[in-house]
Amino acid sequence: MATQAMLDEARAAYHRIVTGKGVAEARGADGRTVKWHPGNLAELRTYISGLEKALGVPSMFARTRGRRVLFG
Repeated sequence: MATQAMLDEARAAYHRIVTGKGVAEARGADGRTVKWHPGNLAELRTYISGLEKALGVPSMFARTRGRRVLFG
């Protein structure tokens, strides 16, 4: 079961890795601890997206549609 605390912890772990502060740990729903590092950052993004979907909150990785710019 996803909780807001789990989402907050995962987002903080993502922030620590992206800002270069090294390995981060997060506790999963089953109670096990997972170590996240730059090598498995895509898995962390997937985990965060799943938590956001389960909680019904907007995704921090949502991409908006691009706009065309014409120069002329």
